[in-house]
Amino acid sequence: MSRIVLAVAVFVLFAAPAAAQWSTPVELPSDSADESSPAALAVRDSNLYAVWVSTFAGANERQIRGSMYEADSGRWNRPAEFAGRSSEIASTGPTLTADPISHGIWVAFYQGSFPVDDDAWGIYTVRADSTGIDTPKLAMPDTGVGSVLLRSGDSGRIGMAWTDVSGVAPDFYSSVWFSMLEADTWTARLPLARGMGTPILIDCTEPALCRDSGDRFFAAWSRIAYSQQSFETHIIRLPDTATIGVFPGSAPAIGYDMNGSLLAANTILDGSNHFLITRFYRDGLWTDPETLSSDETPNARHRLCIDPEGLFWIVYSEGYSPPMRLFARYYAGGVWSSPESVGLGTYTSDPGIISTYSGGLWAVWSGPGAGGDRVFFSRRNGHPGIAEHAHIPAQSLRVLPTISGSGFAIAARSRAMVTIYSADGRAVAALRAADDGRLQWNCTNRTGSRVPPGVYAIRAGTGQTEKVVLR
Repeated sequence: MSRIVLAVAVFVLFAAPAAAQWSTPVELPSDSADESSPAALAVRDSNLYAVWVSTFAGANERQIRGSMYEADSGRWNRPAEFAGRSSEIASTGPTLTADPISHGIWVAFYQGSFPVDDDAWGIYTVRADSTGIDTPKLAMPDTGVGSVLLRSGDSGRIGMAWTDVSGVAPDFYSSVWFSMLEADTWTARLPLARGMGTPILIDCTEPALCRDSGDRFFAAWSRIAYSQQSFETHIIRLPDTATIGVFPGSAPAIGYDMNGSLLAANTILDGSNHFLITRFYRDGLWTDPETLSSDETPNARHRLCIDPEGLFWIVYSEGYSPPMRLFARYYAGGVWSSPESVGLGTYTSDPGIISTYSGGLWAVWSGPGAGGDRVFFSRRNGHPGIAEHAHIPAQSLRVLPTISGSGFAIAARSRAMVTIYSADGRAVAALRAADDGRLQWNCTNRTGSRVPPGVYAIRAGTGQTEKVVLR
């Protein structure tokens, strides 16, 4: 029987961080593409992945391309090809997510070709891991051009939301659908919102998706009634499809933290100006909306992520025409930080943001490069801590071996989320404290298998961490 030895160490949240700043934007390798779309991001273990669409010279050749940031070498590798090339392939909506169980990467994209009856149109998915890239498989056939979004959670279940374009010109309209990956098969499509044509043209577009700490998804989308020029953001809970929010505005982004808060961000249009609004959903109620930004950019894009310290991050663009500006903020201690310049003076489109397990923060976007648009990235040097943001709430975290020696007794804040990380930064288990703040980790991973000997970090929702050694 293995023995458990406890070693306690307070991690970098309580150490003075380096001066926070974003690195100079750097172009990702593009293999001489004429134009590249904005990139989507995912983290697997200690590596960072990005995918995007590249357009090449010639007969409108488009490809889904992907690259990995290799933590050991500190650089991006050459792009790999996720979809076969063709002069007539129309590929849009690339998105990806990490599979926390198999430690692979799932990529989804829309693909079709002209004429329609010659090839299968629809959403394709492909899995990639250290052994290579699988052949893309048709996941959702007979769907029209639309955006696709993948999300996964600690339980390993992966969800997909997308828009499906229907109708006949000029009354094209979009609906929003949802499916989950179970036993390597996507479930039957579930309609979340139906668009409609004549006499009233209504589009349901721009799906967003996130997971809570259990098996529930949250989905958001924009509903646009063109005859009234009205924009609404709808948010529902899955799988029961209960509506939890309807707001004015469009372009929603949503995220769920380890302490049970759902953050929703969307854009409200008022004349020539747009206003970026955020709200939190806690204990069945929404907080008052807060304006983070306003300028003359119509339908400005923004993205959200949660870092390992439990902080919400948002990245958004400002400016009506080049040079546009890209900013980031984090939410801590009940307030948003001041804007941080990420890509000032750079044209930015559909930015993305993500945090690695070690706390590194990355932003990607599309901007002008040699010969056309390129994919750029920037990394934040330093992350928020007590020294940078003094009113981040402290949290008591205590970890002791159980009397039987088969696990650890943990004391944290009531209902707090506690995550266990391996030495390489991979999340191996996630647990929720009881109402009295108590819980126990029996040294198993998400699948119930005992983890191997080594060093593990037990981290509470606001970032306080203790290190344990399993022998």
